[in-house]
Parts: sequence; structure tokens; C-alpha cells
Amino acid sequence: MSLILNNIGLIYQRWQLYDQAFEYHENALQLAESLNDYFTIAYSFHNIGFCYQSEKKYDEALEAYVKSYKYYFDSDNEGGATSLALRSIGDIYFEKQDFDKALDYYYHSLRDALSETSIFRASYSRYSIGKTYSFLGQYDSASHYIEASLEISQNMGYDDLLRDNYLVMSEMHEYKGEFDQALSYYKMAMAINDSIFNKDKVAKFNELQIRYNLEKKEQENELLRNNMEIQSLQMQRDRLLKIILLIGLLFILAVSFY
Repeated sequence: MSLILNNIGLIYQRWQLYDQAFEYHENALQLAESLNDYFTIAYSFHNIGFCYQSEKKYDEALEAYVKSYKYYFDSDNEGGATSLALRSIGDIYFEKQDFDKALDYYYHSLRDALSETSIFRASYSRYSIGKTYSFLGQYDSASHYIEASLEISQNMGYDDLLRDNYLVMSEMHEYKGEFDQALSYYKMAMAINDSIFNKDKVAKFNELQIRYNLEKKEQENELLRNNMEIQSLQMQRDRLLKIILLIGLLFILAVSFY
């Protein structure tokens, strides 16, 4: 049930309704804590951290991500899970422009991902490291990690990551004055972004269709409940009329015999 509550919260995150998402993640956390389920506690804290981060409440987000890492580690899920939490911590330090700490956590995230051969997590960690080096103007180091992440994202079809890698490549070539290559990477990034956007439009349509169907079903259920209440009242009225008629008949018979 806690995982289900978290997943409902993730849907609200997708809709950028962070107050509602936060409420579901908090309820999920309370339930997980009542069962002392460390993995689900960690999952809940990470989702709570994302809500805070989306609202630029970085101190609160950092606290939640640190707790997420601790509970993932204590639940013997060192690897992909801890890699996710560590990278999220690194993202907060990146936002705070503490790039040394950001890189420390990104490298730790990469080590944890590689420890259990989590290709997806490792690719994202490499991207985060490369993005940071690019931001610092250390393009040789940036290229090493971005190209490694780019190769995996191309082979595995990680569209979001592929787009982000192309954008960093575009920025690096632009800074170097290599504008043709910068434009080429930017166009590739935008082409993927358009593809993702079209997928998102389809997903959004499906979400709206589901919400419409749910609301329609609720209206039908409400109408059915109202009809049942009306029928129940009619049955009560008919029963009452029968009782009144019976009492009247008995009264007439009693008077006649008297």
C-alpha cells in the first residue's frame, strides 16, 4: 500500500501538483515507518526530496535525500538504489554551486552503480559528472564522461538522457567556437525532444481520458446511488401506505363488529 501511495504521488509529480504529491508521499512514509520497512522508507524520502527540489527548497530536499541514502544503505540495497540517492544529493550541491561536493557525490554514485552493473544509473552518473565539468570549463574531462554516457544512451534508447547529453555536447562545442558541430548536436537534441514531447502528448491525452472516464464513472455511480435512494424511499412509502390501509381496514372491521 505504501508503494501504491508513492506511485500515486509520482503521478501528481508528473502533473507538477507537488502539494498533492507531497501528501501522498508523506502518507506512504508514515505507513512504511509503521512497518519499519527501510527500502520503502528510503523510496518515500527520495520522492519527498524531489518535491522539495522542484519547489527550489534545496535544504529540505538535501535532508530528505540524505535520509533516503541512509535507509537504502541500511536496507542492504547498496548499488542502483544508493546511486540514485547519491546523484540526487549531488544535484542539490550543483544547484547550490558547490561543485566540488557535487562531483564527490556524483563519483560515489557512479561507483555504487558500477558495483552492481546498473547500466542506467551509471550512465546518468557519468552524464552528471560530465555536465559539471562542462559547466566548470574543463572540457576534456567533460567529453570523457559525456561521450561514455552518450554511447550507452544511444545503444539502450534512453531518450531523455540522450537529449541531455547532446545538449551538453552542443554547449561544449559552442564554448570552443565550433559552431557547426554545436548546431548539429543542438538539432539532434531538439529532434529527440520533439519525439519525447509527442510521446508526452499521447501520454497526457491518455491521462485526461482516464480522468474523464473516472469522473464519468463516478457521476454514473452517484446517479445510481440517487436512484437507489429514490427506490428505497418509494418502497418505504408504499409499505407505509399498506400499513395505513391495513390499520384502516382493521378499524372498520372492529367498528362493524362492535
